[in-house]
Amino acid sequence: MDDNASVTNPLTGPLLEADAAGALVPLLLERLSPVTSVCDVGGGGQALLAKLPKRKVKEQKVLAASPEDLARPVTADRRFDLALCLAVADRIAPERTESLVAELAALADTVVLAATIPGQVDTGITNPRWHSFWVEAFAAQGFGADDGIREAIWNDGRIDLWCRQNLLVFRKGFATDRTPSSFDRIHPDLYNAKLTQMVGLERDIVRLKDHWLRRNQIMSPADVHWCRIVMNQETKKLVSQLDYACMSAVEVSGNGWQNFGFRDYSIAVYPQVDITKHVLRKGDGTGFDMVIAEQVLEHVPTPWIAIQCLYASLNPGGYLLVTTPFMFRVHADPSDYSRWTEMGLRNLLEAAGFQSDDIKTGSWGNRWCVIANFDQAAIYDPYSHSLQNEPDVPLMVWALARKQTV
Repeated sequence: MDDNASVTNPLTGPLLEADAAGALVPLLLERLSPVTSVCDVGGGGQALLAKLPKRKVKEQKVLAASPEDLARPVTADRRFDLALCLAVADRIAPERTESLVAELAALADTVVLAATIPGQVDTGITNPRWHSFWVEAFAAQGFGADDGIREAIWNDGRIDLWCRQNLLVFRKGFATDRTPSSFDRIHPDLYNAKLTQMVGLERDIVRLKDHWLRRNQIMSPADVHWCRIVMNQETKKLVSQLDYACMSAVEVSGNGWQNFGFRDYSIAVYPQVDITKHVLRKGDGTGFDMVIAEQVLEHVPTPWIAIQCLYASLNPGGYLLVTTPFMFRVHADPSDYSRWTEMGLRNLLEAAGFQSDDIKTGSWGNRWCVIANFDQAAIYDPYSHSLQNEPDVPLMVWALARKQTV
């Protein structure tokens, strides 16, 4: 391995830069001495392993270096002086969290962990937790939280911001008089970066809201696409069966549900709000009871990641409504990537974590509507256009999926 190269890992993505690892290793060895054996759970600490002096740290081992391995119990035939778990615990299934903590505690008396906090969003984050959560979880295993290394690197610009923000050390039998909540910290650099991002997003949202409002103002009530008539009826029927008046809703790149009667309603404009990288949150940091993504998913280059992020945007028991075209002409806005049948959309939702019994799908189309939409979206004429459904000629496909409460 080139000691000057940055390291990537299929489970965690980009990791510590080599220079950052070089700055962090001496501090770890000094503060956590003696360290003669190290295991790296998930492969997120490979840059650190590359910088460890082999004459001092004689044994280095990577455990569970793939998502499949990490989904199973992580064990070893011996204990180590130090266990690393960097940029991994925030990418596992939430129900895997408790067992992973117990497995780390069984591997070593000292554990170095770095995991994303809520709102510090990155692609693939499925298990964001506040630091206090990890403090309490390790305390249940007899480990105390030591914040000394994070304090030491807090203002060290050589070390990646995500590491300075999130690095914690847990020691078996270590006693601290600090409360778990006192470990919940947000780095000023992270705060400023998010603030700058929010200002830009707010500016884009205002501009695009104006665009949507102007667009709707020039459309008459009869200016409705033929291919959407049945879909609109059926999706509204599905949502009407829910307690929607008590729901907090967000709609991605549209405002068709603005006046439906949700308790509160927001708009997230894609791609300015990148649903492959950002978990949607309300101003107070909480999730939504209803996320609506109509005719958006086909324009997303990695829709499976988008569905994961939308799943993470939901409160427990919340609903995701997705509509998408199937037998419809390519319409780049700005790009058009994918199509799904009902079964394909169901598979996509199940892969993101929705249970099969909690997914309702539907589709509509007929050959006459397919032909009418060859050149441009046909406006519905109730006197000449049939709403008969031919199941093997679907133009529109939709699904309503519920996130489990546990």
